[in-house]
Amino acid sequence: TYGRKTPADAEVVVLGIDEATLDLENASSAFPEDIEASRPLQLMNRLFPWSREVYAHVIDQLLAAGAKTVVVDLLMPAANEEFPEGDALFRDCLERHAGRVVLGAELAARQVGQGVSDTVHFPHPGLIEHGWPVDDRIGLAMYATDDDGVIRRTSFLRQLDARLPERQIHTFAAATLTIGTNRALYS
Repeated sequence: TYGRKTPADAEVVVLGIDEATLDLENASSAFPEDIEASRPLQLMNRLFPWSREVYAHVIDQLLAAGAKTVVVDLLMPAANEEFPEGDALFRDCLERHAGRVVLGAELAARQVGQGVSDTVHFPHPGLIEHGWPVDDRIGLAMYATDDDGVIRRTSFLRQLDARLPERQIHTFAAATLTIGTNRALYS
C-alpha cells in the first residue's frame, strides 16, 4: 500500500521457486514421465538446494527462448559439495553466456573496533572469479530499508571504502543495465 503502483513491464518475466517447484511429485507440478525424461527435473526432484546444473539448464533455455538478460536472485557463496559437477556446468554456462547473466552478492556488516565494516559475500569463486574491480556480472541482491521497513530510496553503486575507489559494487539493477550496454564487450 506504500508508493505509487506502476504497470507491470511485459518485457520482464519473473521465474520463481515456489512450494510446487520444491515438491514436484506431490504438488502435481510435473508428471512422473516428464520427470523421468528430464535430467533437470530429476535434479529438482531432490532436496533443495539443487545441483547448479538446474540453473545452467534454465539459463540456456531462457536465453534460447529470447531472453536478453537473466538475473539470478540467489546467493551462491560456497561450492555445492553434494553436486560439484553442477558447479562446473554452471560455471561453463556463465562463461558461455558472459554479459547476459547477473549473479547476486550480499553485504554483511561486522563490528570492527569502534565501527562497522561491510564485507561482500560474493558468489563462489568457482562460478565467477571476483576481485576488485568487481566483475560486471555480479550485483548486490539487497536494498536498504528505513527503520519502518519501507524502501524509499536506492543507489546503483555501493562504495565500500572511500580511500580505495575500486572497492565498489553495483546493485542488481545497475549490473543488469551495465551488462546490457556492454554486451558487445563479452561477445
